[in-house]
Amino acid sequence: MSAWSFVRGTAIAASFLGSVFGTNRRAVDFGFPLQYVAVAAFAFGVIGMLFVIGIQAINPRSDAVWAYPRWTLNPFSMRQPLQLFHFGGYFF
Repeated sequence: MSAWSFVRGTAIAASFLGSVFGTNRRAVDFGFPLQYVAVAAFAFGVIGMLFVIGIQAINPRSDAVWAYPRWTLNPFSMRQPLQLFHFGGYFF
């Protein structure tokens, strides 16, 4: 087990425990049906991800070839932006 696997696992476990034992649980009313909010959030996420990855593709500090997301790689490396998206998806 690498150090980054431990960091990722610890952060995800902390997020899980925070959501299970959190005390601030209230119903949220967005003013729109939940289906509209879900579609808007999904569309925003897709467009935002394409924008950020597009910007990173022309970033001179980014690696020329990106590695597939793996648990053993550093999720905070600016040279490999897919690692952060992979970690963020599991975290949320």
